[in-house]
Parts: sequence; C-alpha cells; structure tokens
Amino acid sequence: MKLLAVGFDRAAQERLSAALSGVGHQVLAATGQVSARTLARAGAPEALVIPGGPAGEAAASWVADLLPGLRAFVLPADADPGEVVAMVGPAPVGQPTPRASASSQPSLTPPPGLGAESAGPASTAVAAAPSMPSPAPRRLADERDDMAARLAAKLADVRFGDYHAILGTSEGASPAIVREQHARLSRLYTPSGWPVPVGPDDIAQLEEIGRGLADAFTIMDDPQLRARYERALESAGRRPAAGPWR
Repeated sequence: MKLLAVGFDRAAQERLSAALSGVGHQVLAATGQVSARTLARAGAPEALVIPGGPAGEAAASWVADLLPGLRAFVLPADADPGEVVAMVGPAPVGQPTPRASASSQPSLTPPPGLGAESAGPASTAVAAAPSMPSPAPRRLADERDDMAARLAAKLADVRFGDYHAILGTSEGASPAIVREQHARLSRLYTPSGWPVPVGPDDIAQLEEIGRGLADAFTIMDDPQLRARYERALESAGRRPAAGPWR
C-alpha cells in the first residue's frame, strides 16, 4: 500500500518508512503542503499517515481538501516501530487496497477530535471536500507541475525505495534492460536533460537522484552483487530498502 505521511519531522519519517516498508508498504514522505500536493499527484497514495498533537492538527486543516475521502491513520509522532506496524498492519497481498469513502468511514475531524483519535489504533477517513471543477486546458504551468511531481516521485524512490524502484526495472530484468534504464534515466535526471526550466532546489534534487541511480546501477550491473541483493530480497520476502550490498 502507498502511504502518504504528512506532518512528521525527518526523524519520524525515517522511522515510519523503515517500519512500514518492512511489512510491504511504500511511504511517501511530505514535508509540507507543496510536497504533499506533488506526491499526491505523482504517487497516487492509498492512505494517509498523520501524527497526533499540534503537527497533526495543522496537517488535518488542509489535507482534507487535498485528498478527500482517503483513509487516514493517526499515529503518535514518537511511536516505536512495533506500535506503527500494529496500527497500520501489513500491506494486503495480491489485491489493491480500496480508497475509503466518506459514507463508509467516520470522518477525521479537526482538533480537538484529532487528538482523541491519536490514542487508538482505528483508522479514519478524511472528510470529503466539495466536488472539484473540471480541469482547465493544459498550459505550460501544468507541464511544470507534472514534471515537478515526477521529480518528487523519483526522489522518493531514491530515498525510500529499493534498487528496482530507482532504476524502474522488475526483479527479473535482464542486464541489457538494467543498462538501458540506467542510461535513459541518467540522461533525463540532469539539469541539462530535464525538459522544463530548473531552479536551485530542482538542481539539488536532480543531483541526489543521479547519485541514487549510480549507486543502484553499481549493484544491479554486477552479477555477484546483484545475486547477493536478490538473495537478500528473497529471504526477506519483500524488496529491501537500498543499502550497502557491495
């Protein structure tokens, strides 16, 4: 299940990602409204994860409009991995997780109700917002938004995904496909290869993605290192996060 985490600090995001990826979830970590909007468009999250307390109350004030009708889990910001897994549970196997509707789930209300929810394991749903108007004709600004969403999604792969996700390949991909994907993505995710104008923040993100692509390719292009990585993946029963498989 893809989970969008909003309102957590970086340390809490890392704890969440480590705990939930261990039971098959993918965590998209947003640092604020802009990144949450970008990840929502690019990643198609199936549920939200929100902290209790003031940070969660602040997030709840805008997230209902951003992703109406999406199921939400309210977790203590300092929850240990066991508590996180107990509340969210493992990802479903072999079937998609449906989006919750406002009619079938109780609403996630603004404070003070949010604080009360944080003490229990039950999931809730973000209250539905009014219907949105039809999208306007595509403009240059839309293209920039789309590319920003794509950049954020790939950055999330580099930070929280595995080598297959980073290179966009399946676990059984041939060496030729791995090399082709690395070459294509390495050309695209550069300041000169990016199809829309870039600013300083974009350049920093493109450079981070470039390093992640290089690290993933180092492992996946070496038969022995890849075999070790694949064995670790098989023994864990899931895709392990990118790590020191050298």
